[in-house]
Amino acid sequence: MNDGRDEEYLWDKSGVPDAELARIERLLGRYRFASASARAPWSARSARPRWILGFALVAAAVLAVAVLWRAERAGLRASYAVAGLESVERARAGDALATRAGETAVLTIASLGSVTLEPHSRLRVEDTGARVHKLFLERGALRASIFARPEEFQVDTPSGLSIDLGCEYTLAVEDDGSSRVRVETGRVAFAAAGRRVIVPAGAEMRATRRDGPSVPVRVAADAQLVAAIRRLEFAEPPEPADVRRVLDSDWREESVSIWHLFVQARSATTRREMYAVLAKLYPRPEGAREAFSDVERALAADQAALDLWRSSVERDWH
Repeated sequence: MNDGRDEEYLWDKSGVPDAELARIERLLGRYRFASASARAPWSARSARPRWILGFALVAAAVLAVAVLWRAERAGLRASYAVAGLESVERARAGDALATRAGETAVLTIASLGSVTLEPHSRLRVEDTGARVHKLFLERGALRASIFARPEEFQVDTPSGLSIDLGCEYTLAVEDDGSSRVRVETGRVAFAAAGRRVIVPAGAEMRATRRDGPSVPVRVAADAQLVAAIRRLEFAEPPEPADVRRVLDSDWREESVSIWHLFVQARSATTRREMYAVLAKLYPRPEGAREAFSDVERALAADQAALDLWRSSVERDWH
């Protein structure tokens, strides 16, 4: 008999449930929703938020340190350490450095090496590695000791661009803007006025604003031979005595000068004579003999073919 007590149970569970209602409630009880707070003991409910908060704080601290470290590293990469100049510790793109009498400065070029700026010199930082590491030597001299990928380090001057090919060398700029390069180890390329020369170890070169880079010559070469090479570069027609002086020299020893006379002497006669020497000493590229069968075809060959032949000649460049 239902006396209303089961209805009270339905509303607030204060009454006595009907037997059938109790049976249904038992069957459905296994599917009752239990919240996380109801399932977990009090200690777990209170510890979990603290653990999550602690982890978040640690993660935020690590991220902040990483951001600051990356920013600091980026700042260091965007500048060079400087030693030897009062009140100057780092140099960035656009900064100019000048040395006085008896004063030298050393720039550390990232991880590539260093540059020593000699007394009475003025240098500007152009690029600190976004594309290349590049300086501009306005006057004076520097000594570079760089071990990097070819063309990664460059020094511009009023008379042309010095391109490091992984070496040690000195570069000087005179008052008239002309430049001199002397290489101790490795090689340097120098480009200006549509001309490009390669200066190997033990050789030197001079460049002017008007003519660009000259034919490289060995530092130890005979002075009269060097003078003959200088005249042959621009003479048209050449003096027969100058041609004979080059032809009477040790061809392999002077091959750096002979090669550059071949590719850039003004006189066709000089080019032809130098080509004949090279053709006797160095085999022309396999598969390109027709292209190098005479001086005219050789000079008309594309740069890749000339570079291939030059790689054979370069074996004698110390």
